[in-house]
This record gives sequence, structure tokens and C-alpha cells, in this order.
Amino acid sequence: MDQIPPQELARLAGEDRGPLVKILVISFTSFAFTAVALRCYSRINYYPRVTWDDWFILLAMVFSSITTTMQIFGKSSWLTDAGTGRHLIFLDLAAVTRVLKFLYFSITCYGIGLTFSKMAILLQYRCLFASKKSRVVLYLVMGFVVAYGIASTCTAVFSCVPIDAFWYIQKKATARCLDQNAVFIAISSLNVFSNIVILCLPVGKVLSLDIPSTHRVALVYTLFIGVVICVIAAFRINALIEVSGHPEDSTWFSVPAAYLSSIEANLAIVCACVPVLGPLVARPASSYPFSEGGVASSKELKGSISWSTSRNGDPELEWA
Repeated sequence: MDQIPPQELARLAGEDRGPLVKILVISFTSFAFTAVALRCYSRINYYPRVTWDDWFILLAMVFSSITTTMQIFGKSSWLTDAGTGRHLIFLDLAAVTRVLKFLYFSITCYGIGLTFSKMAILLQYRCLFASKKSRVVLYLVMGFVVAYGIASTCTAVFSCVPIDAFWYIQKKATARCLDQNAVFIAISSLNVFSNIVILCLPVGKVLSLDIPSTHRVALVYTLFIGVVICVIAAFRINALIEVSGHPEDSTWFSVPAAYLSSIEANLAIVCACVPVLGPLVARPASSYPFSEGGVASSKELKGSISWSTSRNGDPELEWA
């Protein structure tokens, strides 16, 4: 710090990316929460039953909210005011410890929440993959997502042994710690791969469905959100690489990785909710094929539609 000119030091001291973190993570978490609330309303009022994907998306929202809280709060202070978004040279040891502690919990909750979101999306695919052969492919992808989720969570939790060496940097000399930057970049690369697989899996089915153009547009929007998520996840890898190249100022350079994580996790929740929101725009509810609760037939989808009635009296689609 003594080698930095006073004018440059004053400029660096005034720089703070913290407000940007607050705005982005709060905005996208609120967006996701609104989508989940509308999904719950739509499911309760227009669909015959609550399904597993509904519970998974609720859990994803819980963990996304915890991630947002960890990114914003530090004890009774705003985390961004305590260190994240400011240059490391202006932080004392207590502030660095606080930043790393809440970073640890945000990374862990981010991975768990994202896994629940992906599983919610894949569970909705079961309406499209109804034959035994196609279900095998779907279940293999589910197995990969679960295995990846468990592995990434365990890696995040036990990246240092003892665990608190992650945030108590004075303990790292005697602790056993992974190369966290390399590990998180590798995990993020697998995350992008799984995103692409989940995105591409239903494309052929969706394009072959014989549904009204307005409903097809809704499905295209869902896939578009999936594309955006893949792009954001790729940018997040680049942000992690940038952090790894600047360990001397990690609290400043880690900001893009932080808000991109929040954006990705919350858009995944929105993506899982969109197919169930159809009844709020147009009836019948069950004409939105990604919603398991709105499909009466268990046959393989081949593009033709017939009508039936669900147990609660709502019209449903059968796919012959």
C-alpha cells in the first residue's frame, strides 16, 4: 500500500461494487420468488394435484433465498459494506473473515439450490418422455445431476479440513485445503455441461408437438431462458478464472462471479415455473405439456391430441 500514490489510493478507496451486488441479487431473487408464487397459485387452482417438481422448486427457492442472504448480509451489517465489492487492501482481518464465512455458505447453498431446480425441470420432462426407452435416457440424466449435485456440495463443504479454515485464513497453514479456484472452475464446467444436456434433451419432442402456436411460443420462451442460463453459466466460469488470476484483490474481482451465480440460480427457478403458468394466461391448463400434473395419458407423445377430464373436472390432454 505504501507504494501506491496517494491519489490512486484515494480513488481505489472510493470504489465499491457492493451496491451492484445488492441490486442484482435482490432483483433476480424477487423475480424468481414471484414466479414461484404464481406457480403455486396456478398449481393449486388449475391442476389436479401437487407433484414432486413443485416441492423441488420450493426447495430451490429456499436455498436461492439463503444464497442471496449470504451474499448481502454479514451479521448485523450489509456484507457488501463489510468487504465484498471493495478492494482487499482496505479490509482488516475481521472483515476478510466475515466475507469468507458468508461466501462459504453462499457457495454451498447455491449448489444445492441449483440441483433442486434442475431436478424440478427434469421431473417435468417425464410428460414428454413417457415410453420406457426414453425414460431410461431421462433417468440417466437425472442420476448424473444428482451425482453432480452431491459431489459439488461435498466439495464445497469440505474444501478445507477443518472446515473453518476456509474463512479463518490464519488456520490455512496447518489445514488441508483443496485448490479452491481450480476445483470451483472444474465444477462450474460440469454445471455448464449439465445445463446444455438439460436444454437439448426435450428439443425434438417440443418441435414435434401438435399444439397451438401460442402454447408453442410459451415453450420456446422456456427454452430461450435455458439458453440464457447456459450463457450466464459460461460467463461465470470466465469470472471464476478472473478471480483466480487476482488473489491479491479477490474481494473486488469476485463480484461478477457472485452476482452471476445468483442470476443463474434464479433464472433456473423461473425456467422451471414458466410451463406451469399457462393457465394464468389461457385455458385449458393441461395443454401445457411440460406440467406433469396436467397430462392424463402415460403413452409416448406422438404429436396428436385428444381431450379427457381430470378427477377435479378440469379438461386435460391425452397424447396418443
